[in-house]
Amino acid sequence: MTKKLMDYIGNPVTLRLLIEIHEQKQTTAKKLAESYPDIPQATLYRYLSRMLKDDVLKVVAENKIRGTVEKVYALNMSLRLDRTKLNKDESRNEYMQLATQFAMNILREFQEYTEREDIDIAKDGSALWSIPLYMTKKEMDDILVDIQAILTSRFENMPTNERKLRNLNIIISPPKKLGGFSNDDE
Repeated sequence: MTKKLMDYIGNPVTLRLLIEIHEQKQTTAKKLAESYPDIPQATLYRYLSRMLKDDVLKVVAENKIRGTVEKVYALNMSLRLDRTKLNKDESRNEYMQLATQFAMNILREFQEYTEREDIDIAKDGSALWSIPLYMTKKEMDDILVDIQAILTSRFENMPTNERKLRNLNIIISPPKKLGGFSNDDE
């Protein structure tokens, strides 16, 4: 995972383009322009050119159309990772790929949600939380056991008019290094 890719994920315009390319597997500038008519054509081509130069994208085909060549773009790296094979011996890059895939899927859901006409954030129960907590490894494990018990008690709920499908995504960030303190668990 390159720093350049992370920079593109941090830009709302290029993030939208990356999500679309990720979802479509491969696409053309024309199709991207159709999906995002609010992105000026010059901006679209400039970003595609930069992402090619930075090896975030690759050209997987070229279609000849009326004397011009239309490029077909794809991500230059796989964001898919076999989670069953991920363990503590895997490389940092593969773990970053997994985190990126996870984040891209969440961002796609939010993008689809925010593009709906009937959005009502409070009524829909949408929320973003980030709660910094000082915990030992055992305390964190205990919280995860509690969360699992709560979620398991609702796992077999069936849909009703009032009960809608929601995704609860949990990310546990690694310990931060703080000046003067060691965050290593004993």
